[in-house]
Amino acid sequence: MRHFLLPGFCGGLTTFSSVALQTVHSNGGGLNYLIESVLLSLLVVAIAIPLARKIFAVNP
Repeated sequence: MRHFLLPGFCGGLTTFSSVALQTVHSNGGGLNYLIESVLLSLLVVAIAIPLARKIFAVNP
């Protein structure tokens, strides 16, 4: 189980670090970039979860 969880955790940290760095170093558009990134990510999750539930059976 460790081999599956550790890369996901580390990948999440590096993704957060990249977004934070790009937000800080952008010229005036950092806040817009951050808001757009979060909103688009939530939109993708909202679309992907129902699709995944249709494809893969979920035990009630």
